[in-house]
Amino acid sequence: MNSSIDGTKNNGNIVQQVITTPAVGVNAGFTATQKYYYVSLNRIDDSTETISSTQTWRQDFTYDRYGNRNFNQTNTTMPSSFATPAITNPTITTTNNRITSSGYNYDASGKPKFDASLRKFTYDAENRFVENQFVSLSVCGKQKMIYIRVKIYLQT
Repeated sequence: MNSSIDGTKNNGNIVQQVITTPAVGVNAGFTATQKYYYVSLNRIDDSTETISSTQTWRQDFTYDRYGNRNFNQTNTTMPSSFATPAITNPTITTTNNRITSSGYNYDASGKPKFDASLRKFTYDAENRFVENQFVSLSVCGKQKMIYIRVKIYLQT
């Protein structure tokens, strides 16, 4: 894989990736070129992939006043894995910057309690995120956050 940045802008944004996949058995190899375009605030605006001069996918993004990114569905190749927009492209209200798609729930102070993926979020007494529980009929999992304070002493 080769990546390119736009050296004239000096911001580190990747503008192109070339991914070469060799032939494996009966499967032919190919080279995919992915290009990335940015708005003036260095946020990604659009990305495309082409294989043999044929565009295989495109993702076009929009941003609200809070900086939340969503897909512009009109200009985006929406795969079948995006079948649940509440998860892959949720609706966000500009009134209070909360996701309004079905499945999302917030506590009185505005912290998310549940999301559309059936994840439950818990917080400690200082309102810091500490746990994420995923619950479904067949799978149950947990992630915990641990906060550690580190002091660094420099010897002079």
